[in-house]
Amino acid sequence: MADDIELIKETLNHFFDSLDNCCGNSLKLAFDKSGTIHTFDPDEDRIIQDLALNGWPEDIEKNKNNPEYFFNKEKSKKRIVFVDITEDVASAKVEWIFPSLTFTDYYHLIKAKGKWVIVDKIWNTKSNMKDQ
Repeated sequence: MADDIELIKETLNHFFDSLDNCCGNSLKLAFDKSGTIHTFDPDEDRIIQDLALNGWPEDIEKNKNNPEYFFNKEKSKKRIVFVDITEDVASAKVEWIFPSLTFTDYYHLIKAKGKWVIVDKIWNTKSNMKDQ
């Protein structure tokens, strides 16, 4: 199980690298090609769902030289809160803390052919700004 935890952390680090360094290929290493992402959009009062690899790797790559890029690794801290494994399936919780907000991500992973891949990601955002 300790080896699986390290392999899951490696998969999560591919995802982190994809955003930290605008590397679409790292996103492709982290997610299964059928992997999905979900969140709730309060402005539209609906759940948003998409395939993770549906244009996202290319969108990430476009930010390589953008100094205003939100996910700049210098602006954030991340912490793996937990990893829970049952044989070949797992869940992980990660907090990404930025000056203005915190993302809480939940990942579902499956181990296939000895490799852990993300099959689903859901997240929540919370403002870190104090009400004035």
